[in-house]
Amino acid sequence: MNERLRKVQRALFPRIDGKKLRFRGGWFALPIYLVVISMYPLSLQHADWVEISEQFWWVALTGVAIGTLLGNGRMRFPRAMLAGSTLGMLVITLSTTFASTAGSTFHDKLTHLAILVNNWITQVLAGEAASDPTVFVLFLGASVWCATCTRTSSCSRSRSSCCSCASTS
Repeated sequence: MNERLRKVQRALFPRIDGKKLRFRGGWFALPIYLVVISMYPLSLQHADWVEISEQFWWVALTGVAIGTLLGNGRMRFPRAMLAGSTLGMLVITLSTTFASTAGSTFHDKLTHLAILVNNWITQVLAGEAASDPTVFVLFLGASVWCATCTRTSSCSRSRSSCCSCASTS
């Protein structure tokens, strides 16, 4: 039974090869890439579309880190994208919950977020106009995750040094 659990653990969490784990543009291009990647979430914050927008920059940095790990890993592309999507869902939900102003404990904030999403879905299915921006905040977080994690993972897999900075513009 222990051998079976080890096989499942190795299949889900493959070992990271330290020799391959590097940023493709080198240490010089990494700060440039982070500045270019940061423009999208920071522009969303400055647009003032929603009140809760501080988490977008952290979602972008987490997306770059996870995208680098997935892109340099030995996982097949479909599995890496599924893992990135699952991690993105968790990161977006957690960061939006922590950024929420309702409640004092994590449980209260998460419950409030779930109630707002449920109310939004109920209003939309009933044909009413939904005015709560919570789902829009989650959508913006998902777009930041897709822009950073997917781009970083794809550039890491392409093995091109100029792909990182060139694909962001």
